[in-house]
Amino acid sequence: MDISNIVNTELLFKLELRHPATDEPLGIVFQLRSAASREAKAVQRKQNDANIERLQKRKMLKGAAAERQQLERVASYVAAWDWGDKTWHGEVPEYTTENVIKVLGEADWIYGQVVEAAEDVANFSKPSETGSPTPSE
Repeated sequence: MDISNIVNTELLFKLELRHPATDEPLGIVFQLRSAASREAKAVQRKQNDANIERLQKRKMLKGAAAERQQLERVASYVAAWDWGDKTWHGEVPEYTTENVIKVLGEADWIYGQVVEAAEDVANFSKPSETGSPTPSE
């Protein structure tokens, strides 16, 4: 059995956001990439290159910049979203990288759900031939 294709980090996983207190579905769906996807790794490489250049110039990364980098990294996991009839600050947010960063930065509970789903390799794995459940696609 060839196991080289069990995980497909380029699949999109449908994450339905859940209320942080009640665990009820909110009707907001994020399409997520794997944290190991090409897109996510490209963001990480770009940030690592910038950080190495900064260190070579003997400049330290400030806290706000490190926080921004983390938000950019997690935002790279979000490929699309559908808010349905739900709003954020009174508006249905348009999908842009800056809007994703804004939402993730303001709502730790959304940030946590995105990270958890994007880092769960099972969400990007094919079912085994033994009949295990099919991952969301």
